[in-house]
Amino acid sequence: LADNYTGGEDEDRVGVPIQCEPELFFVTPSPVVKQVGFYKKVLLQLAVKVFNLNPCYGVAFAVMSGLADNYTGAMKCLLRSPEVDRFVAGTFLADAFSVCHLIRFGVLDSLAFLHTSVIGALVLAFRAFRLPNDLEKVHRLVHSVAVVWWRKHRLLIKEGSADPTKSFRDAGGDLAGLGLLQYLASSDVLAQLMFSAIMLHWIVHCAPELPRGRTINLHQWLLLNTGIEEGGTDVPDFVQEQIYNRITNECLMELGCSPFGSLDLSTFLNRRRLIEDAEADAAAGTRPIEDVDEEEEIPSGSLGRLLIGEEDVTKSIVNLDAPPLHSMAAMDGWVQLLGGALPSHAKNHAADGMLGELTGAAAVSMGDRAFGAVPEAPGPPSEGHVWATIASIFFLIAVSPVPGSPQAAPHAVTDARRLHVLAKDPNTLRLTLGGLPMQGDLDLQQKILIGLLLPDGRWREISIDRLDLKAPSEEELDKWQSAIERTRSSSTCKV
Repeated sequence: LADNYTGGEDEDRVGVPIQCEPELFFVTPSPVVKQVGFYKKVLLQLAVKVFNLNPCYGVAFAVMSGLADNYTGAMKCLLRSPEVDRFVAGTFLADAFSVCHLIRFGVLDSLAFLHTSVIGALVLAFRAFRLPNDLEKVHRLVHSVAVVWWRKHRLLIKEGSADPTKSFRDAGGDLAGLGLLQYLASSDVLAQLMFSAIMLHWIVHCAPELPRGRTINLHQWLLLNTGIEEGGTDVPDFVQEQIYNRITNECLMELGCSPFGSLDLSTFLNRRRLIEDAEADAAAGTRPIEDVDEEEEIPSGSLGRLLIGEEDVTKSIVNLDAPPLHSMAAMDGWVQLLGGALPSHAKNHAADGMLGELTGAAAVSMGDRAFGAVPEAPGPPSEGHVWATIASIFFLIAVSPVPGSPQAAPHAVTDARRLHVLAKDPNTLRLTLGGLPMQGDLDLQQKILIGLLLPDGRWREISIDRLDLKAPSEEELDKWQSAIERTRSSSTCKV
């Protein structure tokens, strides 16, 4: 097996950078919003809210607003927040968009996979973000975990900093690190073993349609893994047996997934943990098992968030009926954008490039039909009717104010400090906004710079001479004028 460790780079067939560098294929983007150092805290809070609604828009917003220098850095900032939805993060990272591929490897490369076992590596990865419910996406994530794990350990051999024949085991006694590497021919084999382990965990612990107490025995699981090694050979039975015993004896929160979408996974796993704890108490004679209600609702955090270790990362929700960004807004409400100066996803098609990598049927879904009937909306988004918000230093435009809706995530953002009122007409309820340069700008043209967030995680910067909007009433018109003028002085920064 020595060839598996000492082979040159030309033997690698995986097709990703050796060091898993996250930004090799993307020029470092230049943010649309500048001079945000003082607002980084509120910017992160706003980015998390947008990300939880629509992760593609959230990551694009974090980079274009200057929260981080690149996409991977933005994702790491978001994952450090306890408020980020871990399930949304996992689903986004597993997507097929090119930017997701780079972010995925960048995030995984920052995790301490060295000297971990099969289960240990999976737990480490999916503690940072949750497994999605789509099996294709699960496989994509697991394959990336295997590739990064494999490259980190091969690098140890290449640098001569470890003995490849030495047996390494983790705290639970499972083969780990180089001790595991010597029994596997490639990262593809490791990926198949990891994916099989996750499916075993689902069968044993998470499939509600099967009776409780169900199981798959070791012999059956070994048969399922027959021939996954290169050349149609098998991974040694004792390596697989360790994985099987660990999974069948322990329900691991991080490995929970619902590939057929048949349950609220966080609630199910939390309830399972409560029942198992009660069973242990009953065995010790400290609590009758009959006291446990299997239908009892267990707090699991907002948006189906996962329990990380013993910490319940819950989020208090003050008003479920309020627009998602309302708690941070100095002003929000319906407006109509006039003149077609600002493009709308509701009118665009894949052919014009406004939807990024989305094509075909996906582009159709971005039209008015996808947005449906929005309560109290004065008209469809294709006619310029949008939900506008001023939060901190940002003027944000979304299609819908409905909480929990992906269309409530802003799809267009500009720096509100650069806006000023050119004209106001109370008769037509029209407000005309122009742009202002800021100190340090190389281009002193009075343009409005807008970041149009794309559904593939990127954004497009556009420049317009003015922005005309129509308010629903004269009172609202006055409020918008006042909010814009206050924000221009950077005095409005509601958190």
